Amino acid sequence: RAVVSRDAVPAILPSRLARHRDAAPSGSMKFETLLETLEVRQFRGRYMPYSTLRKQLAELKSKQPPEAQDAIAKWRSTVQAETARIAAHIETGLKELQVGLAALSKLSKDAAEGHAPPHMEIRSLDAFDNLSDGLGRYRDFAEVNYAVLIKLMQAYDEELGTDAGVNTYLPAMVET
Repeated sequence: RAVVSRDAVPAILPSRLARHRDAAPSGSMKFETLLETLEVRQFRGRYMPYSTLRKQLAELKSKQPPEAQDAIAKWRSTVQAETARIAAHIETGLKELQVGLAALSKLSKDAAEGHAPPHMEIRSLDAFDNLSDGLGRYRDFAEVNYAVLIKLMQAYDEELGTDAGVNTYLPAMVET
């Protein structure tokens, strides 16, 4: 398991996020605002709920032991469940893209065997374009959620005065 230092985390943020962050005047763009600008319309409502989880995390600070330990464990469990939900959504999308790839492969095979349907070139280009767009949308969806997970684990470390969020829990959640 790789250990990620606090200083290294911004360097591993997805490039798309980094470009938007760098374009913000004086780095003043709030993370929630950045997330809204990067949201893929098709996936609205399916992203990890950053604001809600961030507020819940801030509330954990006011709890006293042993209630605090139970609440922290429950929060981590919620983040883990959200991570699994995101992964399942991506996996479902990739399976749909595989179906599209199989259809494109069949078009290519038919063309190679001389059984090309009318307007085969246009249909092939359209199918390829749909695959490319779909793959890009799922990549963007995964990158934004990964950035949310990083930010949440950084906040976890900051709020609770630990380094386990980024160094222990983040790698474990990403593995699953």
